[in-house]
Amino acid sequence: MDLDQLARDLGELDFVPGTASAVENGRRLARCRRILEVKLCFEARRGAVAGLEHIRHPAAVARRVMEKTPHVLLIGEGAMWFAIQQGFPLEMPYTVEAIQGWYEKHPDNKKKDGKQPTSLTIDEQNHDTVTVLTRDTKGHLGGVCTTSGLAFKMPGRVGDSPIIGGGLYVDDEVGAAGATGVGEEIIRIGGSAFLIEQLRAGKTP
Repeated sequence: MDLDQLARDLGELDFVPGTASAVENGRRLARCRRILEVKLCFEARRGAVAGLEHIRHPAAVARRVMEKTPHVLLIGEGAMWFAIQQGFPLEMPYTVEAIQGWYEKHPDNKKKDGKQPTSLTIDEQNHDTVTVLTRDTKGHLGGVCTTSGLAFKMPGRVGDSPIIGGGLYVDDEVGAAGATGVGEEIIRIGGSAFLIEQLRAGKTP
């Protein structure tokens, strides 16, 4: 699978996590939004976006960052404006039902003894990272990691998916690795890059 083939499949990848966690961040309806993070790696090139709102296919935007800019990572409003400039339409990716479900499950509605919960629960209801690793006919490695992030996170939080060496790392000479789980823990140890370095040192998967 080459980069063009991977790019053609990005829409499907982006759509899966986008529908699983439709509304993110904030206690007021005006602040509810879908936050997307993605990184694309191919033949030592890198492109990523984080905190991207109202764009259905962030992986395709990450590819444009990789191919059309001198940068590696764009975030938030800057990433959104770049996507618009590249021809991506703005969309409202959540429904009334999704918004209602988000409020019903919000930790603030589950306070006990007036105390705010101090930990985040990771399960199939609030965690939805998808990673695809590829090798083309010439032996070059590539990968994409996309997520709508952790539900009920603090506004501005960025997880491991768009961080090089965190949620995804590709080294054409060694291998490729992706991660899923609590993003903060993966970032702290450079999870995917650590695995690739272990392979470089001679260890087996």
